[in-house]
Amino acid sequence: MWVLLFARALRNTWVIAGWNWNSGYCMSLLGLDIGTSGCKILAVSVDGAVLGEKYIPHSPGHPESGYAELDSSAVWDSVKNLLQYAAGVTAADPAAALSVSSFGEAVVPVSMAREILGQSILGSDIRGEKYSDKLKEQISEKDFYEINPNIISLCYTYPKTAWIRDNNPRLFDETDKFLHWADFINFMLGAEAYASNSLANRSLLFNLKENDWSDELFSRTGMDRDKFADIADGGSVVGVISRGMAGDLGLPGNMQLVAGGHDQCLNAPGSGAIRPGSAVCGIGTFECITPVFTLPNDVQPLRRMGLNIEHHVLPNLYPSFIYNQAGAVLNWFQQIISGGGGNGGPDIIQLEKEIPEEPTGLFTLPYFEPTGSPGFVNDMCGGIIGMKTSTTRGDMFKSVMESVVYYFHEVIQDVSKEGITFNEFTATGGGGKSVPWLQIHADVFGVPFKQPEITEGSALGAALLAGLGTGVWDNAEDAVKGFVKIKRVIEPDMKKHRQYQDLSERYRKIYKGVRSGWV
Repeated sequence: MWVLLFARALRNTWVIAGWNWNSGYCMSLLGLDIGTSGCKILAVSVDGAVLGEKYIPHSPGHPESGYAELDSSAVWDSVKNLLQYAAGVTAADPAAALSVSSFGEAVVPVSMAREILGQSILGSDIRGEKYSDKLKEQISEKDFYEINPNIISLCYTYPKTAWIRDNNPRLFDETDKFLHWADFINFMLGAEAYASNSLANRSLLFNLKENDWSDELFSRTGMDRDKFADIADGGSVVGVISRGMAGDLGLPGNMQLVAGGHDQCLNAPGSGAIRPGSAVCGIGTFECITPVFTLPNDVQPLRRMGLNIEHHVLPNLYPSFIYNQAGAVLNWFQQIISGGGGNGGPDIIQLEKEIPEEPTGLFTLPYFEPTGSPGFVNDMCGGIIGMKTSTTRGDMFKSVMESVVYYFHEVIQDVSKEGITFNEFTATGGGGKSVPWLQIHADVFGVPFKQPEITEGSALGAALLAGLGTGVWDNAEDAVKGFVKIKRVIEPDMKKHRQYQDLSERYRKIYKGVRSGWV
């Protein structure tokens, strides 16, 4: 604990081993992002210039049907590889601080001596369902949500650690702490064990309003509180890289380690979403809209919509997550048009060139697979409605793009009734590079969409948080001004917006009608 206190005190000195933040000495910041399919390092100067970036893929293992886990040691080896790369590209601008972003829920079992003791069970793994089911019986959904605003399911940390406790007691007993991935990386680099609050939110054991572990939930679940580290807020300095790790990796021996957190929460500052009313629209295989807001007095309406709430990595802000298929549906359509793939048909870029200027008036129901939060629709199928013999593949492709947006527009309208505003969006992810698709988003939503130069916001957000936590900037606004560079702003065409208002309402009616006949 004294290491944490010393590191936090060091932050306020404004000088770190000869580097004064205001003196103009060269320095850099590192942002590391750990995902389920790979990890990425981003090295940037304090003015936001990219000095280097590298990605190393990895794949979950499936030792049994329904199981999904990451090889903790293999991923840690990849992280060390990335940090050695970062040391090389920052040799002229030594890294002053590092922060880490990671996916939620999964944890790594570690010993007090920083040994990795086992694999990391992913949220998609089937293990632990009986524990989440039992928790639902022990406490009402309403009462649980007041403590930990998540919808109870088996994907979270508690069911997985309970499964380990009862099915692998030797591992459980040997484990000093279960650490979420972002916290695990800093621990291995030299920080004392801690739990960043945005990731602790993903455990089903955390009290959001108290910003600490919940005694009541630990009591109800019978989980051992000592297996989880003390809470650290995102952006707090949690330690300094150890002498041994600095030597092995070639990094400065005084590089500070800053608590990061959940990747979607770090995607927000990395995209400039640092105030209520701002939102990130991450467009990839799935689209995830992350609104940023202050905590409502009454959280129950969000529960009834199936939405969760967790801590932003900035103080007094909270995000939620709205997600559904996006790029996956476009890729499906492209594959169908191409006769199953290969070089025999148009690619996505060619199809974008064929889309009409005006709204199509076609309606694609984007329910080809179960949807995400808040709908969780798993009893529908997809379809395209309104086609004629004059309909072109460009019309159909744009209809797919439009209807993905209709889905989110409907949810946003419902969420807005609860006082959560959406004044501006920043687009990230691979789909965030598509200007035609962003224009459709802007036209349907009726608000501007910003396209940043760096569309992979989680690693950038981690680097930004590393600087913010160590005093490079006085506040998040200054950090974003110099760090998050906007490539273009796509304004809505208000004439088309009015057309889309009518079409969105028709989409809502068509969905309800088709579902009533389908289910």
